[in-house]
Amino acid sequence: MAEGQRIVGQLQQVREGLAESSALGARYEELAASYRVRIDRLDFVQQGMKTSVLTIRLDYANLWKLLIDKQRNKEDLKREAGVSVASIACLNKGDNVTTDTLLRICQYLDCGLPEICEIVLVDSPNES
Repeated sequence: MAEGQRIVGQLQQVREGLAESSALGARYEELAASYRVRIDRLDFVQQGMKTSVLTIRLDYANLWKLLIDKQRNKEDLKREAGVSVASIACLNKGDNVTTDTLLRICQYLDCGLPEICEIVLVDSPNES
């Protein structure tokens, strides 16, 4: 009888060990899955950093069309709207200009911002 109780005790220890092992195994799987997701994100970010970056810029093609439609030109912008030569050059290249400049153009052409510029996403190579 003592031998049977000893064996039952050992079996209970084995069962408890298996239950603990099962819980640890489940926790391991949770952690492993979490780290796999993090690693995938890092790989994605690093890959993106190596290939390209999306940047936002304003496209002023609508401005030039509107000037033509209203029978105006860049010289009129400079003279009548008070836009500097440097700002007109920036607009030509698609570079940034001040909000004040854009508002003066809108006032001169009697229009809103969406009528003279458009927000575009540009996929450009990353320098880093």
